[in-house]
Amino acid sequence: MKQWYKKLLITLNIVLYFVTIAIWISIPDELTLNISTTLFALTMTIVLMILYKADLKKYYDSTQFAGIVNTFIASSLLLCLIGATNYIFYKKPAQLDLSLNKSNSLSDKSKKILASMKDNLSFKLFATKDDGQAVIALLDVYKLSKPDIRIEFVDIDLHPEEVKANNITRSMTVLASYRGRTVSLYASSELAITNKLIELNRKEKVVIYYTTNHQELDLNSDKETGGVELFKEIKNNLIDLRPLNLLTTSTVPGDGTILMILGPKTNFQKNEVTTVDSFLEKGGKLVIALDPDIKENTNQLLRKMLNKFEISISNSVVIDTKKYVNGSNGTVPITDVYDNAHPITQEFTGTTFFPLTSAITRVDSDKKIGIFKSVALSSPFPGSWQENSLKELLNGQVTFQNESDQPGPICMMGSWQEVSSDQNKPRARIIAFGTSQLVSNAYKNYSSNIILFTNSISWLMDDLYLISLDTPTMKANTVYISAPQIRTIFYFSVVFGPLILAIISFISYKRRAIG
Repeated sequence: MKQWYKKLLITLNIVLYFVTIAIWISIPDELTLNISTTLFALTMTIVLMILYKADLKKYYDSTQFAGIVNTFIASSLLLCLIGATNYIFYKKPAQLDLSLNKSNSLSDKSKKILASMKDNLSFKLFATKDDGQAVIALLDVYKLSKPDIRIEFVDIDLHPEEVKANNITRSMTVLASYRGRTVSLYASSELAITNKLIELNRKEKVVIYYTTNHQELDLNSDKETGGVELFKEIKNNLIDLRPLNLLTTSTVPGDGTILMILGPKTNFQKNEVTTVDSFLEKGGKLVIALDPDIKENTNQLLRKMLNKFEISISNSVVIDTKKYVNGSNGTVPITDVYDNAHPITQEFTGTTFFPLTSAITRVDSDKKIGIFKSVALSSPFPGSWQENSLKELLNGQVTFQNESDQPGPICMMGSWQEVSSDQNKPRARIIAFGTSQLVSNAYKNYSSNIILFTNSISWLMDDLYLISLDTPTMKANTVYISAPQIRTIFYFSVVFGPLILAIISFISYKRRAIG
């Protein structure tokens, strides 16, 4: 047999081994193809060894073969070192996201929730092979923040009996297990996964009651003046929202964690105010937003009740001529001035809108039963002030008056927390907004308003790990690399690349030696 034909067969056999390794890495599930290719490559090697037995024996006794063996051993040791390094990084993975909007990593909210989950967390994914690769890539991003997460993949086409046993009805379903509890979720986005993790981690169900029958912000309305977007966002945090008519009950239900009063336009009756007062006396949590009433000073009883808890929401309007929405003449202040020490806003850097907002101040009290803090402020004077003469708004001529108005900065959102020496007594908390419209549907495209509000709810619940500067969503431009692709990249960059270069170097060396 001619010499060139011999070299061609040997070269083809080597190439076949590379192909075999590549398909084992990229498509490990195709066992028939992989095994067939492997057996063919081995059979071809055996045949070539039999055909060129004499040449092989002669080459085996040569010094060149001894040099190749030494090189192979050294290369193997080097590969073992690289493999050990890779294993260490696999066990303790890290990620550096250099994208402008951090689109290839988890949101801060998801990271905080994972950090709060101290015990082992596991994901069991049921999906087709094609769907599974994208979901596993997303779950791997969670594993970067919590390396002890265990991920198991079940191909629903290959294991129908396991699908039936777990009542799985659709591809991309994940069973998340934590502390003996298991929840089912459809892994369509980071938001879907993170919300279920909140449910798993939460010790008890959270119920928020919101008052009705006083023309409050309608949380079921999709009009611009409605609040359905806020309703959806609170629901996304797995909080149960329920309406409450205080005219028909003398107490807030015992399962209620928080009571919300958002922009009532008619007066609360005395018995209703008494119910709210009793709820706070028992350590309840309140979110209240009272809009300024230009025509008359409504809800004076409710405002007076707040004074008892060292909070005043005056029937006034905050004017900001430095930062405001165009066309509002300063009646819709824009602010990025927050109390950076407050848990609600210590990491919050968004810009928020306070449309036609009342001023909030601390009421001096000899008892000092709580701590009041100004959370969001308007611009300093002379940019802003508290306008107490609402008739000027009707006339369209708003100016600062030394005698009646208060110079800025003016508080537009405040918090109050009860102080008590009794550690066993629940401590009341209040979040006060000067307007309910900051969370209306009109501002749904300005996510900072909603985030500020939901952060406030988290503070009232004392779930500080939920407080973050963004909401987890699935970024449309996220790039995920599947596990087979990662293995292919690794082996071709770490193994095949250097090996090919070594072969080229050896051939070049032999040519020079012959020359």
